[in-house]
Amino acid sequence: MDAKRYELVDLANSVDQLAIDWRRLQRTSQNWESPYYCWVFLEAASKSRPTEAVVMSRAGKVVGIWPFHRISSGLGLPIAGALNDYHGPLLAPNEEFPPCDFLAAAQLERFDFHSHFPIQKSFESFSYHRKLKRSWVNLHTGSVAYLEQLRKRSYRVSRHPQKTRKIERELGPIRLDFQSTNPADLEWLLAMKREKYNRTGCPDYFAPTWSVKLIQEIFQQRTSAFRGVCSILWAGKDRIAGHFGMQANGVLHYWLPVFNFPHARYSPGLELFLRIIAENETQGFQTVDFGYGDEEFKQTLATDWGDVLVGSLDQNPARFHWNSWLENARITIKNSSYRELARDLARTFLPNLGKPKIR
Repeated sequence: MDAKRYELVDLANSVDQLAIDWRRLQRTSQNWESPYYCWVFLEAASKSRPTEAVVMSRAGKVVGIWPFHRISSGLGLPIAGALNDYHGPLLAPNEEFPPCDFLAAAQLERFDFHSHFPIQKSFESFSYHRKLKRSWVNLHTGSVAYLEQLRKRSYRVSRHPQKTRKIERELGPIRLDFQSTNPADLEWLLAMKREKYNRTGCPDYFAPTWSVKLIQEIFQQRTSAFRGVCSILWAGKDRIAGHFGMQANGVLHYWLPVFNFPHARYSPGLELFLRIIAENETQGFQTVDFGYGDEEFKQTLATDWGDVLVGSLDQNPARFHWNSWLENARITIKNSSYRELARDLARTFLPNLGKPKIR
């Protein structure tokens, strides 16, 4: 078998040929159907932040592309950083991209990943702990069948029509704008997201200018192959919930849902989701992908579950084991009865905790 060759490229100088090879590789497997693996997403990320890629070739043909952001001289992160729910090298069938070869070709000491998918076996030894869960809603039998099953298994969903009537009675008629093109709606959505981060003490993913620019770039994409989807739920004259995501290859990635906190008692987030689901045939998606994470709403709404990996390709074993211990400790505390106490202590004494996630 021909030996592999590696080339480090700057996307700003290699766009045309790289786009051809990227799209060819993406078409070879359903593993790459997520909007995160669309060229448009990679291009938007490169416009918002300097982006490089290691290109792997065999016999003169590109068989793998691994894009990344260089955060410092020795550290690399997935494109779009913490905003990327699925990342890893794009590969031809039956190919693997050896992690150590990537580090050498990229001239990196370390590459941190938080949601590696699809899982390469060679990544498992670089994982911090057990696999994380990803989830999605399968709508191939239709939204009507899904919603009927959802009402049977979820008391909250079955009782929600009462809240729908209450919204319309107290706030006004409900209207979903599935594909808003109004920049003011996107600004409102991001403001609500940042308000939630501030209210709950979470890191503000939109504090860096590059992350806002990324969302704005994707918002402008509205082709049949890939589009940014800004959905706004209105009640009378008020926006009560919204969602920004991406749609490609029949997949709607449910990325940034928000709701107006003063209206929380109406469950506007659930109202929004149910109305988006009802649009699946009209809007052309058969899957709603929630990405990784075990949030309560995902456990209630998802039909299918899978795995992703979190960890680090790190040439320093001591640093890897220390970061692995920290991550396992975080997960243990998160799942314990001391979660609330630990969160309050961290906010008081470790105010910068979590900020590395938004590098």
